[in-house]
Amino acid sequence: GRLVASTEIAGFAETSTAQQAGLEIGDRIVAIDGEKVAEFTDVLPLVVPYPGRTMSIAVERDGRELVVPVKVAEVIETDRFGNESRIGRIGVGAGKIEVVEVGPLEAVSLGVEQSI
Repeated sequence: GRLVASTEIAGFAETSTAQQAGLEIGDRIVAIDGEKVAEFTDVLPLVVPYPGRTMSIAVERDGRELVVPVKVAEVIETDRFGNESRIGRIGVGAGKIEVVEVGPLEAVSLGVEQSI
């Protein structure tokens, strides 16, 4: 099977701009700037490249959908060679991880990916 992390917010970083904007533990992220989000890995490419930008994050809370403006924090990361990168973070932690059944072809592909 394939591991999939839920888009439900399970926790916040110490300096979470998402929490400061009003998102709460248990909120389920459903879209970012209109782009649908199905699993937690969908969040990263929509946030990381955009430090400093304010994004509209749609969440499901208590059966209702809310749209909250969240400013993406700018974080400077340095790799082991001393190169610096500016990346965006909103400071949310993924919800529960589930194993999703896959077909035989995807199983072979995942077997190769997870073995290398």
